[in-house]
Amino acid sequence: MPLLSRRQTIGLILLVLAWGINWPVMKVALREMGPLYFRALTMGLGALALALYFRTRGLRLLPHGWGEWRAVVTLGLPNILGWHALSIIGVAQLPAGARPRWASRCRCGRCCSRCCSTAKSSPRD
Repeated sequence: MPLLSRRQTIGLILLVLAWGINWPVMKVALREMGPLYFRALTMGLGALALALYFRTRGLRLLPHGWGEWRAVVTLGLPNILGWHALSIIGVAQLPAGARPRWASRCRCGRCCSRCCSTAKSSPRD
């Protein structure tokens, strides 16, 4: 018996491609608009798509009662607003092609000018 069904494998491949394409698209979009404006635009479009999906399925979209609203705010502010705002500001601050030091290791196990050129061309020196 296979570990993943054909449908699950296709879904996983599409998810990986969407995630991988997402970061370069954000970098290009940030050349045209500010990071928080970009994130507000994408979150608004995502909310609209989700509302349309819920409406076509006949599902309830808004929370009912104080307890549900409190859960949405408690989970939503740090998880959605905080993460999106901080990640998009971080992407805007990174130069294109930048990589962290730990990703610049050479054959000796550390980044050095003796045996590799990454030490000379590292953008973070």
